Amino acid sequence: MKKEHKLIISLILMILAIFAVIGMTYAYFNATATSGVQVITTSNLNLRLETGNATHVTGIMPTHWPQTLEEANNNRNIVRIPFTISSTSRVTGNWSVNLKTTIIENTSLSGGSISDIKYRVYRPDGTFVNEGFFVRDFNEVIATGYMSALSNLEESFYLYIYIEETHTVQDSLSDIEFTVHFLGSAFQTD
Repeated sequence: MKKEHKLIISLILMILAIFAVIGMTYAYFNATATSGVQVITTSNLNLRLETGNATHVTGIMPTHWPQTLEEANNNRNIVRIPFTISSTSRVTGNWSVNLKTTIIENTSLSGGSISDIKYRVYRPDGTFVNEGFFVRDFNEVIATGYMSALSNLEESFYLYIYIEETHTVQDSLSDIEFTVHFLGSAFQTD
């Protein structure tokens, strides 16, 4: 009896094992799952760009870039435009500020080039950030930076705009006027 009992138990276990293998194989190849809408929540990313009231450039004459920022601040032919970038977002990311404008020369006069109109960007402590020259349809990044999830962002800058004296006729730049537009952008990196 013991032998028959062991044989029956073995046979039952083999049949159960076969059903288990068949069931798992069927489940593996036919399993489907559905889920609802997946929502991923991140921190709010806000960026604020504040400019001073003077974003219009007019009435400047050719000049040389002075030796000091104090001289630049006192030169009536150099336009100084303050701007501040700030964020209270507690995220890590990068930000940038683009400067955009369209400049139209006085075509009734000759001499000079829009590329004689220069810009420089400094921090309030006098640290140099960037420089360049304008073209007719200008759109360039003038300042970039990093924002940390550990602290609020607030950085101030001064944009200086002037016509570089070339000691040649620059009549097409006389009475030039244009408005600059600041465009801020940021993206989260983690």
